Amino acid sequence: MNKSPRKTIGGITLSMFGIGVGIALVAVLSGAWISATIVPELGAAEEEVVTSYTPLAFLSVTALGAPIVAGIVGLTRSEASETTRDAAVIGVACLVGATLMVLVAGVGIAFSEPTGPQEVDNGNSSDGGENSDNASSDQPTVLDIVGLAGLCGVGALVSGFVTARFGG
Repeated sequence: MNKSPRKTIGGITLSMFGIGVGIALVAVLSGAWISATIVPELGAAEEEVVTSYTPLAFLSVTALGAPIVAGIVGLTRSEASETTRDAAVIGVACLVGATLMVLVAGVGIAFSEPTGPQEVDNGNSSDGGENSDNASSDQPTVLDIVGLAGLCGVGALVSGFVTARFGG
């Protein structure tokens, strides 16, 4: 490989970061569109399903896509990786890039959650507002997103290394 390892890692990481930003933007815009057009037409049960599972769908696609992107990166770089060390550099770059991709996309997905019409509680409810449903407790936490990003990074490491070493 004629590039320095730092340039290789930087280029792959930047590319995967860009993909994560793109996924985050699509998630935010889709969440706003769903909130404006689809959710107002739904009943309570359907609204609950749509608002709960839309972020999960985006996160699932991102998590499954990270190793696939790393495999494509490995295939495109396989001719340049002449040694196991070169393939390892590509694998590490895929690890860092996929982790960053899922983290950035996860932040965007967290902000994309479609919302239904909000009811105003004037404190006149029979339970005094103490037993209100909190749907956000079912949503992934920061620790969940970080763990998922790390898992995707490990999958991307393996995928990038194998395809870089044996793909060409």
